[in-house]
Amino acid sequence: MDYEEIIEPRVNDIPFSMYGAKMLDYSVDGVPYKSGYLFAPSAFFPTILKGQVGIRHIEIELDFQGTGWRETEHMISDVTAVLAQGCELLLPDGFYYRCAFDENSAPTRPAPWITTVTFELYGVRHGKLEQVTLSETSEIWVDGNRTTPARLTVSGVSGTVTVAGITITGISGEVVIDGIARTVTQNGVNVFDHTDLTAFPSLPAGRAEIVFSAGLTVKVEYYPLYY
Repeated sequence: MDYEEIIEPRVNDIPFSMYGAKMLDYSVDGVPYKSGYLFAPSAFFPTILKGQVGIRHIEIELDFQGTGWRETEHMISDVTAVLAQGCELLLPDGFYYRCAFDENSAPTRPAPWITTVTFELYGVRHGKLEQVTLSETSEIWVDGNRTTPARLTVSGVSGTVTVAGITITGISGEVVIDGIARTVTQNGVNVFDHTDLTAFPSLPAGRAEIVFSAGLTVKVEYYPLYY
């Protein structure tokens, strides 16, 4: 018999148990989708439009067990502080969620030694960071089922070169065109003005061809995104 892998929930890659917490339950709402179709009165089928994918409402219910009331409240405060700064959740469904904190419930105490709190967040479902390094124009497979922003680390830049339809000129060395952070940098310095970039790089789910000038090495990084 095959058994499904048991995934320990984490926040920023740290188990909740390190904060003295145990996840009792969690829920992830469906993904909201706006303006995805147009249905004209005379049409037989709806016209599919480019819709806007929203973010999911997420609830996690945690039990805290400190040695006393003060320690338990301190644990709750520490978890709240981590969530409030923006966080990465790994939930038992096996997906990661990039989250923004909304609120938490008042603590309840089902037993003298247990305090339960529900935290509410909003997040985007994704997989682990994927990366592949290419030495020539190549086709890659992009996991997930949504178009996702990509980070391109371009090495060997000299003179005028192109990568993914973006021209880089007047600079040499390594350039990072980051569609995730939406920056163009060299050694952390903004070099946006050395490109003709009009749209940051992104990758469709499935097969994608990465086209670039000969002599370059391109590291492609992305998070698989999921509806």
